[in-house]
Amino acid sequence: GGDNTITYQWQYSTDNTFATGVTTVANNTATYTPTQTLTQTTYYRRQAHDGTCNTSFTTSTNTWTVTVRPVFTAGTISNTGQTICSGTVPTTQIGSTTNASGGDNTITYQWQFSTDNTFATGVTTVASNTATYTPTQTLTQTTYYRRQAHDGTCNTSFTTSTNTWTVTVRPVFTAGTISNTGQTICSGTIPTTQIGSTTAASGGDNTITYQWQYSTDNTFATGVTTVANNTATYTPTQTLTQTTYYRRQAHDGT
Repeated sequence: GGDNTITYQWQYSTDNTFATGVTTVANNTATYTPTQTLTQTTYYRRQAHDGTCNTSFTTSTNTWTVTVRPVFTAGTISNTGQTICSGTVPTTQIGSTTNASGGDNTITYQWQFSTDNTFATGVTTVASNTATYTPTQTLTQTTYYRRQAHDGTCNTSFTTSTNTWTVTVRPVFTAGTISNTGQTICSGTIPTTQIGSTTAASGGDNTITYQWQYSTDNTFATGVTTVANNTATYTPTQTLTQTTYYRRQAHDGT
């Protein structure tokens, strides 16, 4: 219309009323391909005038909306962790402090565990598409768990969530070893030699409790007497008239 000498300009704004934050693009074409890197939903409009009858820019009908999906975040998992005994399965659920979100919000999760806290080696992926996870593995070493997530459009590769869940595995309990040198005495006397500890009991939570037992039955199937003596070594105090066998027992606190 007018004299048909048409001039165009394009404008965009994050305000769909174009009342604030309007940027004008010097692009004198009827069509326009945006060149802006966008982090917010943005609205585009075209304006035009001719050279004689309508010399001020008038806005064309319609607005073009570029809907910007929110930034993807892989979220955060709990880092409380759990401590277990060797050879057992963790029982505590690894919680989701913050779920993954953003992008197109079609979220896929996977879980991984490793005995390497950097996850550089020995990583096993668990096919568990959930924001939380309860381990099912029988563990003999301290093991680390992490969650990864992606959405379906903006971040299609797995990204690791914040935090690592550590399952601390206590060392295997061992009752240790006592000396087996033995002693020979005369009937009706008391042994004088201390029963030594070749290897102390250890492992578990390392809160070790000992007891000592003796019997005239070397299989300890009958006639067993328990001595309340919580030490790794023991010196017998019994007056003996028969060959007698001593053994140590131990446990940890957990």
